[in-house]
Amino acid sequence: MNKKDLISGAARETGLSEQTCAKVFETALSLIAQELKKGNTVYIGRQFGAFIPKDMPSCLKIVHGTPMNITARRKVKFRPSVELKALLNGRPKDGNDGGAL
Repeated sequence: MNKKDLISGAARETGLSEQTCAKVFETALSLIAQELKKGNTVYIGRQFGAFIPKDMPSCLKIVHGTPMNITARRKVKFRPSVELKALLNGRPKDGNDGGAL
């Protein structure tokens, strides 16, 4: 599924035009990107999860015997919610997967 499919699906589900859904989708993505750039975590509801920015320090990495300097950077981690993980794995949402303690 790609962005166009998401927009078409949202238009179908809501009855709004694809242009309106596209504008809302682009605005939401822009706001998420702005908050991540500021270093803020973005929570997308209990049913979905959170985008978490993480600062990575500079480091020296050996690749095929050759040292490479990796500059400091920021990356984004997605942490799915308990509900999303349960949905993906076909388990109840209570978080009790029956595993050992």
